[in-house]
Amino acid sequence: MTYLEADASDGLKGLGPFDLIIVTSAAPEVPSGLVDQVKVGGMLLIPVGAQFGHELIRVRRNADGGLSSENLGGVAFVPMKGKRG
Repeated sequence: MTYLEADASDGLKGLGPFDLIIVTSAAPEVPSGLVDQVKVGGMLLIPVGAQFGHELIRVRRNADGGLSSENLGGVAFVPMKGKRG
């Protein structure tokens, strides 16, 4: 297992694709740079929303390379900082 602590709010250029990306701060929207780094069969978990209303979103990259997303419900996270925060 490898992990990295950094401003990856728009993905990590030159790295990936990844099996799983877990974001632990709420973004105003799902950053396309993170979605682009999810490998086929992988997923992104990210809280998304306004300052006081977040939804936990799961984005999966399907076998054909397409994407599906699912709202897993309401959550409360700190706001994202960095380029996409």
